[in-house]
Amino acid sequence: MLVNSVKILMVEDNPGDARLLQEYLAEGLLTGYEITHCSRLRDALTYLETPDHACDVILLDLSLPDSSGLETFQTISAKAHDIPVVILSGFNDTTLACQAVQQGAQDYIPKDSLEGSQLARTIRYAIERKQWEETNRRREERIGRLEKMEAIGRLSGGIAHNFNNILTAIIGNCELLRPRVVGDPKALRHAEAIQWAAQRASMLTRELLAFACRQQMRPQLVEVNSIIRDLEPLLRGVISKDITFDFDLANELGTVLTDPAQMEQVVMNLVLNARDAMPAGGRISVRTRVERLAAAKEGQPDSIPAGTWVALSIQDDGQGIDAAVIPRIFEPFFTTKEGDKSTGLGLSTVYGIIQQNKGHIHVESAPGAGTTFTIYLQRQEQTEAAPAKMEATEAMRGNETILLVDDEAHVSSILAEVLTENGYRVLTTASGEQALTMLAQRGAAVDLVITDLKMPGINGFELARRIRTTQPDLKVVLISGHVDEEMEREREHGHVSAFLPKPFTSQVLTKTIREVLKQPAAAAK
Repeated sequence: MLVNSVKILMVEDNPGDARLLQEYLAEGLLTGYEITHCSRLRDALTYLETPDHACDVILLDLSLPDSSGLETFQTISAKAHDIPVVILSGFNDTTLACQAVQQGAQDYIPKDSLEGSQLARTIRYAIERKQWEETNRRREERIGRLEKMEAIGRLSGGIAHNFNNILTAIIGNCELLRPRVVGDPKALRHAEAIQWAAQRASMLTRELLAFACRQQMRPQLVEVNSIIRDLEPLLRGVISKDITFDFDLANELGTVLTDPAQMEQVVMNLVLNARDAMPAGGRISVRTRVERLAAAKEGQPDSIPAGTWVALSIQDDGQGIDAAVIPRIFEPFFTTKEGDKSTGLGLSTVYGIIQQNKGHIHVESAPGAGTTFTIYLQRQEQTEAAPAKMEATEAMRGNETILLVDDEAHVSSILAEVLTENGYRVLTTASGEQALTMLAQRGAAVDLVITDLKMPGINGFELARRIRTTQPDLKVVLISGHVDEEMEREREHGHVSAFLPKPFTSQVLTKTIREVLKQPAAAAK
């Protein structure tokens, strides 16, 4: 449908033709249109450069005092590539008409065959066709972005499993080493540095999974303001003293359904991005508010559907982003920062997490005018937010017998040593087949099975299913370098009692073991 009020830029140097065109417009459109008339190409370009001068369609004569021929269309099209252009020419030149349409003109109409209803139809079709082309272009961009994320997601899922196996061994060895070098400050410092580097590497793996929507979610009702307040001390710790914070958190914000750990990662990434945009210092503003949208809200890169949203904005007054760059900033590995200052994963991670949490993101920026990223999350009707994160408890010892199944020897050996030092009796095997044979021989002597997911032959899922068939009271903990939704479904079906994403600390491992062993047999079914 034609928009209610059509703004028309008419570029025509002949006064008689200009009056005739206005008569045709009055005849065909009747009411609901505005005409801006320019007699020179230079004037039309100046009009289009003015921010508050907008138009829905351009009626263009190719023969102007300061330009003629196809070059006239090419010049104005370069300046207003998103506005449909209808060429009205005194020449009935088929070749020229074909060239113009091939280069993007919506139509080419000889003036001697023009009449009011035809001009009205042409304008309507030009606007609708341009709108369709724009919608199709955005759809193709979105599909391309999703395909790229899917490809990187498959790659990152494979990398995560192998890489996190290595990190599990590194972190485990560091935890075993640190108590033994307490008396040697230099050796202790080196051990702590190794452990810190391994934990930083695990964060990078999580970023890869997050932007590709391959990271497991644990959504719960949370208050965005609570996440910001909990993060504030950490945010201030990573920002230099020449950057100030401004927090403006709305009252009665309500709750959203999201993964709080992922949202913390989003906020941290956006704040660090804002910090990097202000090398000479500045101000970062963090604001929350409720937005009630009666209609969809357009923006880059997402369109926000109508509804009630909790909006979180992070604004800086840094150097800003060029308009030509904005469509690419959420691409994986794309960065405008020099050298090794960025992995190119920060904003793509943010985009992946927001998509995974069924939210949306807008970015507003201009060179020299700073940048604002706004996250939109659906406001929930429920008013009670989930309780705050529980404090980590100390590792708990035990004396039960554990069967450890993992085909990676360096992982299996370090986990076995960690468990042994915590009082457990540990049996190890490298395959699901061997584990079933060992269970058949030992029967009830095994209290718990810890198995890796990806193994040759019988994988962790299948091993858990078979154990449930033969020994339904025996509990199974699944560990993996890549946790996904299928693992959650297996837990819901009762095949596994718990799962742990690698890499994990010895405290997390032993705490999980105690929690699982305390469960009644029915809880594992």
